[in-house]
Amino acid sequence: MWDARRYRESIEAYNRVLSLNKEFSGPAGSRGLSYLLLGEVESALQSCAPPPHDFEKHLCLAIVYDKLHRRPDAEAELAAMKADMGDSSAYQYAEIHAQWGDVAKAMEWLETAYRLQDPGLSGLKVDELLDPLRKEARFREIEHKLRIPA
Repeated sequence: MWDARRYRESIEAYNRVLSLNKEFSGPAGSRGLSYLLLGEVESALQSCAPPPHDFEKHLCLAIVYDKLHRRPDAEAELAAMKADMGDSSAYQYAEIHAQWGDVAKAMEWLETAYRLQDPGLSGLKVDELLDPLRKEARFREIEHKLRIPA
């Protein structure tokens, strides 16, 4: 549902998963991103803020804090994510920088993701977090290399 941009339905599904096991916080980051893409920034924050912080919660918080004009907190989340994940989350770093409006840095990370064969690239065609990059020639070049139809 998330890839289809049906975020309200995604939230409902994540809520069902979380209700089955209160100790399993993984879907909370995904739910937070769904809230974020609906423009519900405070709900996204509430979903992503409680520890533990996995890569998806770091991703969510890095974008949410930026939207709340808390850039030092956003940068701290990105730094924590990089410390935990290294270059293995290159695709997610591209998402963060795209949402921050730093197209050049986002494209650098997206090219790194391509070079490293990051599995996140499987969502390239539909990922709303990367929408700010879609008109970039370098973005279209990566789509072409991945043989993603127009």
